[in-house]
Amino acid sequence: MSLDGHIGPSKGEAAERERACFMEEWTHEALLHAAEERDEDHPMIDKLADYDRGSTFVGPEVETLDRELEDLQNALGDASLVSQFLQAVRRATLEALDREENLYFFGDQVEEVEG
Repeated sequence: MSLDGHIGPSKGEAAERERACFMEEWTHEALLHAAEERDEDHPMIDKLADYDRGSTFVGPEVETLDRELEDLQNALGDASLVSQFLQAVRRATLEALDREENLYFFGDQVEEVEG
């Protein structure tokens, strides 16, 4: 199962909506590895580390996540598979920013979604 990104004003509402992006395990690992190799702080990307439990980006964290992903994407260049994958995740962050909503990633181990 993939790590699914959903946009919404709350976790419960986001879970009921169509997913905005997803990460397979190999793309998730590649993203974290690429960020780690840059030897810079990526606190929002680091929040994605637990593939099974998922993560939550609320309010200004969505914009910070997008900036971190953009910086990583630019550093990797257009030819990188990770950079190409980041485009899809960034579309979700930009949509969440445009809608002024949050971004939630749901993993395999999430059993109950609370509002």
